[in-house]
Amino acid sequence: MGFVELQMTWQPSLLNEKRKKGPPLGLRNLGNSCYLNSVLQCLTYTPPLVDFCLRSQHSFFCDASASKKPRDCPFCILEARITHSLTLDLILDAPSKIQSCLKIFVEHFRFGRQEDAHEFLRYVIDACHNTCLRLKKLRRMGSEGVGGGERVNGNTAVKNIFGGALQSQVKCLGCGGESNKVDEIMDISLDILNSSSLKEAMHKFFQPEILDGNNKYNWEKCKKLVAARKQLSIRQAPNILVIQLKRFEGIFGGKIDRLITFEEVLVLSSFMSKASQDPQPEYKLFGTIVHSGHSPESGHYYAYIKDPMGRWYCCNDSSISLSTLQEVLSEKVYILFFYRTNQRPGSFSTTFSSNGVKPCDSNGSEASKILKAVQLKPVQTKSCVEQSSQKDKVGKMCSSPRMKFNISENLVQKNFLLRVMEKLTSIKLRTSLWMECHNSFVQRLYRSI
Repeated sequence: MGFVELQMTWQPSLLNEKRKKGPPLGLRNLGNSCYLNSVLQCLTYTPPLVDFCLRSQHSFFCDASASKKPRDCPFCILEARITHSLTLDLILDAPSKIQSCLKIFVEHFRFGRQEDAHEFLRYVIDACHNTCLRLKKLRRMGSEGVGGGERVNGNTAVKNIFGGALQSQVKCLGCGGESNKVDEIMDISLDILNSSSLKEAMHKFFQPEILDGNNKYNWEKCKKLVAARKQLSIRQAPNILVIQLKRFEGIFGGKIDRLITFEEVLVLSSFMSKASQDPQPEYKLFGTIVHSGHSPESGHYYAYIKDPMGRWYCCNDSSISLSTLQEVLSEKVYILFFYRTNQRPGSFSTTFSSNGVKPCDSNGSEASKILKAVQLKPVQTKSCVEQSSQKDKVGKMCSSPRMKFNISENLVQKNFLLRVMEKLTSIKLRTSLWMECHNSFVQRLYRSI
């Protein structure tokens, strides 16, 4: 059994011929669901996420359907939606499952009500990330005993795809001392009130700020309020960079509806921190979301995506039309999606399974741990994920290294193991001796396949 590496570029061999040669799948509007459709179209054409979902690298490990009380898993729902969009031999479909399970992603969203596309995107990504963390915790508890073991780290495939890190440095202008703090992010939100381009907004976001007068900094080393310089920089650039332009934070709460120019290529080298081991990250545009209207509670959302063949399409609910890069660049965009054209440095590389768990050894020594974890009473997935304030500059979601996955390519072996897992989860383990016997049996069984 070999490792399957999470790919940051398109893998055409996984795609349906209809999606290779034809347009994206249209999505019906189920009642003010244009915000949802637009986000789904962009996620469906996010290369590393697509690769992850088409290989079923989450659902293969997920315990949601195998537990005594089957429940809907947010990541399984998203995986199925992306898979359907790229494999169905149709031109139109409805995202009914996600719409009916909306509260699993965002508790306060209501069916039939217009919602904010960026807020929905954040909740979807956070829900998938938290699901991976829950599964990781279950397996750690299963391998080390309930309540035991070390604290589970936050590395997941979701973080590997969308995660990055910003560094906030404060330098005392008196003694010259420095204080550095690193915050994990999953996107960047830019003020555009006084900017006319993405490049200008980025420069203002990362430009130094002098803390003086009534805004002096409480410096511990000097033990007093001091004048200081504060500056943000990028410590770790994400593989997929999502940028929100704050169009709904204008004066008196109105929308900033003017054109903010942007380019297809984005280079972040001038914004990187000195401590970063990734000095020259470069990105290319592959998706945008546009809002037409005057407020987030009204109007209409539609998306532009770049397919695996390099063609641009406008995805306006059920209407899909061929577009051009020039048309994309002329729109008053709300959210931009970029993918890296150069891979993150190898120093970030670590090997994990789909949910951040160390992969199984080829001799099957981890098989008993996986089965043992499934026997635990599942932890219910939270229906609402903590959301940062719209006024925050950045969202909380940390980065992680490139991941590799140990997935059997033999479906017979996979299905057989799953049946064994289902049988074992229905048995109550009454003694530690029986536990040891069953683990030993599973190890021998796994080696024999």
